[in-house]
Amino acid sequence: MKHLLQDGDVLICTSNRIIPRIIKWATKSNHIHTAQYFIKDGVEGILEAQSKGVHFLEYNDWVKRYSYEYIIYRRRIINIEQLKEKAFSKLGNTGYDYVSFMIKQPIKLLTGRWVYQGERIEGKAMICSELTTWTEGWRDYYKMTPNIVEEKMRKGTRYKLVKLS
Repeated sequence: MKHLLQDGDVLICTSNRIIPRIIKWATKSNHIHTAQYFIKDGVEGILEAQSKGVHFLEYNDWVKRYSYEYIIYRRRIINIEQLKEKAFSKLGNTGYDYVSFMIKQPIKLLTGRWVYQGERIEGKAMICSELTTWTEGWRDYYKMTPNIVEEKMRKGTRYKLVKLS
């Protein structure tokens, strides 16, 4: 089946495997991951933050590896080259933010307060939703979760949900 993805699309993902089910239960979320689809040097792929940091994986390999179900949001107006340049600047330079995933995000869920370490520290390691929203130029990108990203895209005017047929 041919996908409907276009350069720069944001994917909001879910899965029913064991770890994603635990994440959904703990966060009371429907969505567990965000990623962006890009065509780079003729390769259709996914730029994302996973356990080994920010990486770019060929689309079909990504689908086989993770088996995510996803919805697609597309920016209504986009300068794709500028977006790509910003996104790919993190490739190989940014680790995975285990502190955010295992400490800061749970503290926020439990207390409603955010533990902020400063822009320089926040940008050296990212979770998936931080990478996606940083690339998109959102304020407070370091506070984002996949559920918040989906809600803001759905309610905002900058993005449209791509209907799958």
